[in-house]
Amino acid sequence: MKTNKNEIVKIVKFGLTGIMNTIVDWAVSSVCFVLIKLSEVLSNGIGYAAGLIFSYTVNRRWTFKTKEKFFSAEMLKFFANGVIMLLINMGLTKLFVDVIFANSALSDTLVYYISKAIITAIVMVLNYLSSRFLIFRNTQKQGPDDITEK
Repeated sequence: MKTNKNEIVKIVKFGLTGIMNTIVDWAVSSVCFVLIKLSEVLSNGIGYAAGLIFSYTVNRRWTFKTKEKFFSAEMLKFFANGVIMLLINMGLTKLFVDVIFANSALSDTLVYYISKAIITAIVMVLNYLSSRFLIFRNTQKQGPDDITEK
C-alpha cells in the first residue's frame, strides 16, 4: 500500500473516532466497575461493546464513507471483528489483572486502569488494520478523502 495524504486522512479520522469511542468505552466501563461493582473483565466487555456500536456508526459514514446500508454484510463483518477484538480485549484484561499485576502492590482500581490503557492501545491498532483492510476495503470513491487502491 502506498501511503499518501488520503490514507493519512483516514488514519486521523479513525484516530479521532477512536478517541471518542474510548471515552464511551471508559465511561461505561467505569460505571460498571466502580459504581455497579461488576468484575474487571465484565466491565471491560460491556464498555467495549458500547464503544463498538458508537465506532461502527461513526466510522462507516465519516472515516470510510461507505454507501452500504446500516444493516448490511459490512455491519456483520464489523461486529464479527468486534467480537474478535472484544475477546482479545477481555483475554488481555484477564492476563494483565490475574497474571502480570497479580502480586502488585497497586490498588485493584489502578491495576484496572493501567491495564485498560495498554490494552486500549493494542486493540486500537488491531482494529484499524482489520477495519481498513478487511471490513471497509471495498468502499466506493466519495471524493478527495478516498484512497486510490493499487
